[in-house]
Amino acid sequence: MWVSPKAFLVNGQRQPYLRNSSHEAARAAKLLSAAAGGTVDVLAVIVTVGATLTHKGEPKDVAVVTLDQLVRFLIRTVSPPRGSISGELVRHAVLQPRTWAPRQPVPTPSVEDTEWFVGLRERVRVAARRRTAWVLGAALAALGLPVTAVVLTVAGTGLHR
Repeated sequence: MWVSPKAFLVNGQRQPYLRNSSHEAARAAKLLSAAAGGTVDVLAVIVTVGATLTHKGEPKDVAVVTLDQLVRFLIRTVSPPRGSISGELVRHAVLQPRTWAPRQPVPTPSVEDTEWFVGLRERVRVAARRRTAWVLGAALAALGLPVTAVVLTVAGTGLHR
């Protein structure tokens, strides 16, 4: 892997990781700031695992480190939240699903969907009764009892409702 201020290459092929990471960090900062009620700084970090990393300069707004360098990087770089926003408030905002999808409406099922599921529930109920009839019939047959009338009666009651 090879990184410069404007490019990230894997096996000689340019990858969009720097641009995507920068975009995601800006999006996360915007959403977290809105959820926490103040400015939250976010730094994009790309961590490479199991590969040699060659640095030909540092990207402007994305950190690129190896797995071995990650802990040292975090200790050296990450600082507690500044200003009036507490770390606990930021942690709470991070863990809330509505922080990440604030405008997503709750879908309401249509009448057709509801009717389909009611029909499905009925078909499942009938299938369960049919399965019970077969199991009961097999058990009675194993005991040597006449099965025909019992199976038809149990299965018939579930099929005609």
